[in-house]
Amino acid sequence: MKIVSISPNGTWVSNDGNTFYKFQVQFDNGQSGTLFSKSQDAPHQVGEDINCTINERGTIKVERSGGGNWNRPTGAPRANDAERTASIVRQVALKAAIELSAAHAAAGKSIPTDNILDLAERFNAWLEKKEVKQEAHMANRQAVEESPF
Repeated sequence: MKIVSISPNGTWVSNDGNTFYKFQVQFDNGQSGTLFSKSQDAPHQVGEDINCTINERGTIKVERSGGGNWNRPTGAPRANDAERTASIVRQVALKAAIELSAAHAAAGKSIPTDNILDLAERFNAWLEKKEVKQEAHMANRQAVEESPF
């Protein structure tokens, strides 16, 4: 829809204290609505053609380039979710290995740094449901005789 007029129309403060600037927008097809922006400057200009929807309250939802509404539905996958999830799993595995090492250090035992990283890799493999190599398990078992837990 092509914008034929856009004018400031006050502000709105959300429950979390964010201030949004309201703009009254009129389109060439006769429809109109309120557009919210975090900036005092109008996010669009007269003559600009935008893809949008207007809900029952008259709020304009602009569809960003690349298709679809810019508000990603909850639970919808992101393009990089697999990489992000793998990174988080690795971080969890390393944290667990470090915590185990700290618990052993508190009990008067120590785990060599190389073994901590091997243990983290083993935890990561288990979390990703991959096969865990028995020789890595035995090496870590020798370094960590018994858990203080």
